[in-house]
Amino acid sequence: MRKIFFFFIFFLSISSISSGQCFKPKSSFGDIRFGLGIQHFRFTDVTNNIAGMRDKSTSFEYPFESEYGIFRWLGVSLYVSAAIYKTSNSAFIQSGKSLELMPSINIHAPFGWNKFDLYGSVGYGLSYFGYDVHSPVEGKAGASGGVLNMGLTLRWLFKTDGRYGMNLWYKYSSYNCNKGTITDNNGNKTNFKLDGPGNSFGIGIFFRSAK
Repeated sequence: MRKIFFFFIFFLSISSISSGQCFKPKSSFGDIRFGLGIQHFRFTDVTNNIAGMRDKSTSFEYPFESEYGIFRWLGVSLYVSAAIYKTSNSAFIQSGKSLELMPSINIHAPFGWNKFDLYGSVGYGLSYFGYDVHSPVEGKAGASGGVLNMGLTLRWLFKTDGRYGMNLWYKYSSYNCNKGTITDNNGNKTNFKLDGPGNSFGIGIFFRSAK
């Protein structure tokens, strides 16, 4: 976590000079993405003060980002992502889903490319998890809290003066969903929290509304 944080600080510091022609002030972008992730969640039973082992979970993610250019090197965006999770490690959690919503700051690299745009992003927002509990009494669970995202994205315009392109992206996430409740089929409730890091990557397409 510390190495990743210092890498992003270094990237942001060298990227504040200028940016490529693909990204300009007053340009707006809409990115539609698809990706895979590996998350390492830890379930903590707050009611009974029991911390579990970390579970490795595979996720299928569907992010969307809307960005607006402020300066040649700076953009702000709203990031929304839905995900479906599958895990084989946990005896109780077999499948789940989540939704993230967060504002982000994007710093664009000073490479002067006309068809490419590389940027780093940092954002903090809200996350919600919901899943089925597979136990002798079954049940439903939901948890909400904060999530910190840091990422790298490379955009590639199909034409220098075009509006359409594709992207490659990577995201590091740190979750802290400390308000969770499990309700089983007998009406019993258990308070819990989920926390842990995750890594995701994928591809997508984007639309640029201004040249």
